[in-house]
Amino acid sequence: MRTFLVLQYRVADDPKRALQLLDRMAREYNQPHMRGRLFIIYRWQALWLLAIGDLNQAEAYHRRQKDLQAQSRSWPNVEPYRSAWAAVIEETAAYILEYRGQHRAAEAGFPRPRQAAPRAPDTCQHLIADLEGPPFISRTVAQRRLDRRYS
Repeated sequence: MRTFLVLQYRVADDPKRALQLLDRMAREYNQPHMRGRLFIIYRWQALWLLAIGDLNQAEAYHRRQKDLQAQSRSWPNVEPYRSAWAAVIEETAAYILEYRGQHRAAEAGFPRPRQAAPRAPDTCQHLIADLEGPPFISRTVAQRRLDRRYS
């Protein structure tokens, strides 16, 4: 719910309230069993600070991410999350580089689309054609259409 609220503050262009909420969330998540969530919170804080032009504070949150990453090496049962946390840190660095105008260097840190296995161009065309209609059809309607297609 609170993450949704942070996004709503973005739509409303209200960085002060978003940063207050993120600060509160960071304090709550700074507990042994919840610290992994801080990587994302720090990224959001850095992005909000960049949006209002506070590069120094944004860099401070990026440093906090790196410090947290170093601390996480001693945490139990976090191996599955390390690569995701590293990607979040890299993305934060990319936003900072972009803010500085270093676009080529920033490009390397942004997420890239995954390479899908090569497919024949018409592999899924019958599914797409079968589901054409209003842009937001219900899951039930979509399932019925697929069932009819394959029954």
